[in-house]
Amino acid sequence: MIFKLQNLIWSSLLILLTNNVLAEESNVKVSYCGSDNDILSIQELSFEPEFIQPGDDVMIYGSGSLSKDISLGTKIEVVLKYGGTDYYKTTIDYCSFVLEKEIDGDLQCPVHEGALEVAQKVTIPKNIAKGVYTLHLQGKTDEGESIGCADLQATF
Repeated sequence: MIFKLQNLIWSSLLILLTNNVLAEESNVKVSYCGSDNDILSIQELSFEPEFIQPGDDVMIYGSGSLSKDISLGTKIEVVLKYGGTDYYKTTIDYCSFVLEKEIDGDLQCPVHEGALEVAQKVTIPKNIAKGVYTLHLQGKTDEGESIGCADLQATF
């Protein structure tokens, strides 16, 4: 598989936190596809480095707030497209995934209502094929409430 699943999912969860578009000099563009009623509201999202290359260790920083707790039963739909064609599609249980994995960052479960700051490290595989990758993310609570929605496009 082009992406290691763990890197893909952690990247996905962090990108879900945004409602901004990244700086123009970046090869990563993020757009928010949610609504004002979403549980998650983000004030800032940044990447180091801003221009991401295969093999890079990337730090993703986000800050914002939650209007409700994120707890057991939260689902994240992940759809990865390569060159416009569906490449990978899955739905993960956020809390189960976080609790089962050792991660290099701040993600945890449950996540309580209020201010939120996240720093997460992900590694982009060295052998990633050149092209345009699109990642669609949709988070929902176990009651079906929208946490947030984001589309990420990265060009390598």
